[in-house]
Amino acid sequence: MRSRHAVALAAGLALALACQPDHRTREERANAQTLRSFAEAYNAQAPAWFEDYHAPEYEWEGSGVWAPGGRRVTYPEMLGMIEEEVRHFPDRRMQIRRLVVDGDQAALDYEWTGTAALDMGSVRKGEVQRWHNLLFVTLSRGKMVRAREYGVSPAEPGESGEPGGS
Repeated sequence: MRSRHAVALAAGLALALACQPDHRTREERANAQTLRSFAEAYNAQAPAWFEDYHAPEYEWEGSGVWAPGGRRVTYPEMLGMIEEEVRHFPDRRMQIRRLVVDGDQAALDYEWTGTAALDMGSVRKGEVQRWHNLLFVTLSRGKMVRAREYGVSPAEPGESGEPGGS
């Protein structure tokens, strides 16, 4: 239950911050652009998309249906998982719905979609998976160093987010 409360609080905070006037610093504008560029590189499956946007000390922590008990992954472990993700969902994409940056901290509300390339448990080949996720990131020197991600809910069929935020 604790993570549900954290997710609700974070979503409310992100929404409140998104409604504020634009008084961002140069660092905040640069960090917002870094995260938008990261999403574009992820979607294009650009060579070295992960290495270009993540520092070697990067650590990810996540919780959701895909990690019900929570999970921690380091930079080398993440590199090893990328090939597997692309094999399972070759057309995977992330669409940023909201992006809020405060100094070196950022909150992203995004929709992840991907078509299963093979059967995986209850997911059948050809099924499109859609998830709403909240991602909280710490950046340093233009790269992500820490991330905490919550798989909030499956997106409803036909539902799509409006790109936006700052």
